[in-house]
Amino acid sequence: MPKLNILNSLILLLISTYLVHERFTDEHVQFQEISVERLNVVGKDGNKYVVISSPERQALPTIDGKPTDPNKTERPVPGLLFFNSEGDEIGGLIYDISPTNSFQ
Repeated sequence: MPKLNILNSLILLLISTYLVHERFTDEHVQFQEISVERLNVVGKDGNKYVVISSPERQALPTIDGKPTDPNKTERPVPGLLFFNSEGDEIGGLIYDISPTNSFQ
């Protein structure tokens, strides 16, 4: 009889664990609001494809998948940048440009 109680307890524990796991794991999570300084959309390969960022966290332009010198390519503006599968920047949108500077 004690073996049956242990088996029943184990089955109950497994079922409870499964139900809790199913309740709290959802493929699609919805938020009302998210606050981030930078959002990277990456592929399964780890490559960045889209970056949305604040001025302080702006992505650097890349050549052959490698970031360029940050001192030569400073872009202190918020933006949305697109990258190809090799990691090179291929376009984007940046705003809040001062009248004296152009970062295009």
